Amino acid sequence: MSNYRLDVKGLITLGDYGNIYDSMGMINKNDSLTIIIGEQNERELEIVKSMLKYKDFLIDEDIKDVDKEYYIKAYKKN
Repeated sequence: MSNYRLDVKGLITLGDYGNIYDSMGMINKNDSLTIIIGEQNERELEIVKSMLKYKDFLIDEDIKDVDKEYYIKAYKKN
């Protein structure tokens, strides 16, 4: 089982969604992915979580960190 991390710095643009989606496609069954998103992207959290679900990830939790960042931890199920 591998653990991957994706840090999204700055505002999320349309091109960033494509990169995030492509990154999700490289992760194998039973691997974990942590996506870290800055506070300025709070509204985009639901979009990223929907993308994870579409790509067969189970979302463990999303937490707002002290550093004003959101951590989304997910596991690839298929």
